[in-house]
Amino acid sequence: MVAVYGRERTLAAAIDAVDSRRFANTDMISRLPRVRYVPTEDLRRYDPHLDSFVNVNSPADVAEAEQRLRPRST
Repeated sequence: MVAVYGRERTLAAAIDAVDSRRFANTDMISRLPRVRYVPTEDLRRYDPHLDSFVNVNSPADVAEAEQRLRPRST
C-alpha cells in the first residue's frame, strides 16, 4: 500500500479497526474520512513502469529493483 495519511486520523482509524478485530489494511482505510485514489494511468505519466511501487523485502528483491532501475527505453 503506497499512500500518504495524516498521523492522528490514521492512528485513530487503526486503533478502531483493531478494537473491532478487523486487521486488514482496508479495514483501517475504510475508517478514514477522506481518501483519494489516484488512477494508475495518472501515475504512469510520471512513472511509466510503476517502478516506485516495487515491493523490496529481501536481497533478491533489491537485486531485482536495481535491475529495473538501470536505464531503458520507455
